[in-house]
Amino acid sequence: MPFPPLSALARLRAHGRDVLVGLAGFLLPWQTVWLLRAGELSGQPYALVNVGIFAGDIVLFALAVFGFIVGTRRSRVTGVIAVLAIAGFGTFNILRSPDVLLSAVGWVRMALLVLATTGAGMLARHARAFLYGFLAAMGVHAMIGIVQFLALAAPAFTALGIPERAATRLGESVVEAGGGRWLRAYGGFPHPNVFGTALLCAIMGTATLLPRAGAALRIRRAIRIAVIALFTFVLVLTFSRAAWIGAAILFGVLAVRPRTQYAALAGALTLLAAFTTLWPLVATRLDTSERLELISVQQRYAAIDDAHALLTAHPLLGVGLHAMPRAIADVTPARDPATIEPVHDVPVLAIVEVGVLGMIIVVFALVAALVASPGFVAPWVWLSLLPAIIFDHHPWSLSVGSVFFIALVAISVAIATGKQEGQSQDDGTT
Repeated sequence: MPFPPLSALARLRAHGRDVLVGLAGFLLPWQTVWLLRAGELSGQPYALVNVGIFAGDIVLFALAVFGFIVGTRRSRVTGVIAVLAIAGFGTFNILRSPDVLLSAVGWVRMALLVLATTGAGMLARHARAFLYGFLAAMGVHAMIGIVQFLALAAPAFTALGIPERAATRLGESVVEAGGGRWLRAYGGFPHPNVFGTALLCAIMGTATLLPRAGAALRIRRAIRIAVIALFTFVLVLTFSRAAWIGAAILFGVLAVRPRTQYAALAGALTLLAAFTTLWPLVATRLDTSERLELISVQQRYAAIDDAHALLTAHPLLGVGLHAMPRAIADVTPARDPATIEPVHDVPVLAIVEVGVLGMIIVVFALVAALVASPGFVAPWVWLSLLPAIIFDHHPWSLSVGSVFFIALVAISVAIATGKQEGQSQDDGTT
């Protein structure tokens, strides 16, 4: 039996790598978790201090190992220096943390993120496969979100890290209007705001993969524009104000970039149509005098006061990575844990938890990894996440923040690869 030609074997190996990379992209946004410790605060369950290993952490580890093995000398040296800086400071931060295990896991995840960033850059030939996998997963999340909103409830899928949701249950994120409670779309994420940020990444990824030209590609372009419309519609159903602002920024950027005007138009029109259709619900999210919004504003101001007190006491080294809620509970043991939450501003939260010195080291490590990552030429992809970074805490306080970071790196690498090749793979040319 004759052996297949070498070119066929090479194509088979390339397709095999695409499948593996696509599977990694698919696993990235799922919240499947191996729980190491159920979190408690003042004797009550508190999700933000749970300790576990997520599906995204496995992808981070794989990318970190791959990036170190096949990386350039520059990326390896940069990665090692950055990780050593993180490990050195992280040790001091862990030892002073009121929650040693939570902070230790957080610093390990930070080190993996630095190495995974350079690893993602090594996947230039497979960045599109990674994004296709990520977008396929986000498509499933979008369907789940629609069901949650329309049915006002959704069953649990434990294997996917999705708990049961119900608009009638106290503690769920809902919108109140007309005497009723509407469940905000969670997808498979821990909070609608987190889902909104994930959908922004998905819209960016879909726009990146848009075919560039050719009459034969009109159907595929139409499909992808429809996907952008779907993600945008579900983004509105999250009722995340930061995500809404981020979407407006994203569509503005896409409108002035080459070959993405169709994506911008589709997204903007969907956003307008969804706002018009759901205006009674949207209006309640814009009215700060409404009951739930007033509670939210009060909690955010309380978190600012807490952050100020902790930062004044620990300005240089911080209270411990991810340990702000625990530090607050230790200072005010009689306080109801339901009123304790991280400050809704990533830069402020980071300084509170790792101090000014730690903030400098973390920024140095991540920026160095981005610069060392081949193909990082699209800083505009980060603009739409600025509202979430400024007005929320999940990009820092939750492990899913690493997911968003790697997704944006992959989008940037895919854009860089398309520029280097002159045409995308969808053009049918080599």
